Amino acid sequence: MSIRIILFYSLMITVATGLLAQVIPKTKKTLAAPTYYMAIEARNCDKKQVRFSGASNLPPGAIIRLTISDFSEDAWRQYSDEVYATVDDKGFFEGAIAPKQGMTFRRNLILDATFTPFKPTQPLSVLNLVGERGQNLGGIYNPQVGQLSGEDFYLDTIARVPWCGEGLKSPR
Repeated sequence: MSIRIILFYSLMITVATGLLAQVIPKTKKTLAAPTYYMAIEARNCDKKQVRFSGASNLPPGAIIRLTISDFSEDAWRQYSDEVYATVDDKGFFEGAIAPKQGMTFRRNLILDATFTPFKPTQPLSVLNLVGERGQNLGGIYNPQVGQLSGEDFYLDTIARVPWCGEGLKSPR
């Protein structure tokens, strides 16, 4: 091969690489959601604890209230007291919930995650974005938004608690 052909192909490769670098963006695409959301998952469970993790586009510092409960006719039977998890700078939160005294967890319970502007009291930086009464959470267009009496709104989602070790016998 002549030196001219080698130089020609080298030049073409250099030009093509430069063109591709201009076409392919170097930054990650920012994902956007039309309203605020929360996603939650019960990661693992035993009779004494449920570990959970979640993601949300609520502002960093937002405090989410979590409980474990079950259906009881037209109401809920509470299996845990409330625990709180804070949304971090990347939009994630995690934690663990213990059962109420004298109770144990089992599969198919409900992990409920709720965000309200007032319980617990949210940081001012969060309230400035979601509204003091939750009016900026997305209203009726957001399937996770509920409305309390008056013009107070909340964000809520649930997840099923998985298998909690039922049927395992103690090694004793």
